[in-house]
Amino acid sequence: MAHKSNIPIFFTSVQTLSNRFESSAYTMGKLGFEQFSPEDMDFTIKPKQEEIVINKHTASIFIDTGFERMLRNAGIITVVFTGIATECGIESSARDAFNRGFYSVVVSDCVSSPDKNGHERSLENMKNLITIINSKELENIWSGTKKLSSKIQDDSNNIHHEDIGNASKSDVSPNTPPADETDLSP
Repeated sequence: MAHKSNIPIFFTSVQTLSNRFESSAYTMGKLGFEQFSPEDMDFTIKPKQEEIVINKHTASIFIDTGFERMLRNAGIITVVFTGIATECGIESSARDAFNRGFYSVVVSDCVSSPDKNGHERSLENMKNLITIINSKELENIWSGTKKLSSKIQDDSNNIHHEDIGNASKSDVSPNTPPADETDLSP
């Protein structure tokens, strides 16, 4: 869908550091990265030649990767997220994008997790802050038949929707093996 709409795709890959250089928060945490070797990260979905591959060492695509600089240099303001794991890389990156002033969009039927409860909780957590749509809605947006809107809360705590336009050639789509994040910028 992104390729047909000429949306750039960023393919992200989690690269673990050797124990000597890895954060003790990660090695003592519950993320489980320590159980994977680079060989284990051979995913079914592979990046195409024209896709940009970003190696990340944390759950967020924004930390120490240059991703934000690439988005800003390209004038991209909306990032659409797909991939795994919803409650880890997707939610961390979508919240990080939002906190950095980007419109975050999560495609609900294009994200997943081995932890079904974590996946569902994450989508529920994000829906009040981040735009959650399904792939059919995204397809309609990228084809120009629908506009994307974002929930905006005003000073009186009233929520309304603000039109943030259609996707254009300057949009981005990152995804992690199998698909991590995606972007569609107006």
